[in-house]
Amino acid sequence: MSTASFCVLSGPGLKGGLQGTHCEFSVEMPSREVQPGGGSELSMHIRGPSKAVISSRPNANGYIVDYFPSEAGEYILTVLCDNDHVPNSPFTVQVEPNPDYKPVGNHLKCSATGPGLKTGSVGKPCLFSVDVKDAGQGKLALALTGPSKTSLTRSDSSSGYEYQFVPKAAGDYTLRITFSDNDIPGSPFHIRISGSKRKFCTSALLPVSLSICSSVWLCLCVCLFVCLPACLSVCLSNSMYCDTWKTIQLTS
Repeated sequence: MSTASFCVLSGPGLKGGLQGTHCEFSVEMPSREVQPGGGSELSMHIRGPSKAVISSRPNANGYIVDYFPSEAGEYILTVLCDNDHVPNSPFTVQVEPNPDYKPVGNHLKCSATGPGLKTGSVGKPCLFSVDVKDAGQGKLALALTGPSKTSLTRSDSSSGYEYQFVPKAAGDYTLRITFSDNDIPGSPFHIRISGSKRKFCTSALLPVSLSICSSVWLCLCVCLFVCLPACLSVCLSNSMYCDTWKTIQLTS
């Protein structure tokens, strides 16, 4: 049986907490076999609306774990022992809004790097990362504007977040990154996207459309100026012949 199965977790932090407050729970081991960084390895990770700082400290029976969510919402808390989930891990915890909480943090300690902050190409992912590990508690916000509506996707990293976006049109884009409502160093970033400004399907169909239109006009002109007069002449001629024939039949 794995060491993880002997872990006993308890405390309000396993269910949720209040935005901008410390949420705690305990991890008990029968013989204190689990030690972060030595012996059996206890590891914890929390994912949610904010980069919640998580830490632990030893007590008589194991460890007290503390995490600090700066944003309200649903978080996923994972606790592993020797890479095995402890009982009931991962936990879904709900952090309630706190109207009295005022985020604090140093936006100057944030940094953004990556080629996607400068240039890119239409239809290809533009990548960049944001480092917030030394910024303290605060809200990270990103806003991207440009010739096309483009969404940002995010994944966690050891120092913050990895981002990417796929531009649909060429031109100049502006990316603003703020921490606790303040621009981080370098923000706003001006990104030049190269490539065709027209959508592929539109440019591909344009020559065909022009060719079809030209053919239609040519047919109309031929019908109007060549076929129509000829048809009228034949019809008038046939009409006179038929009338004459009928007259002959009636008088004979």
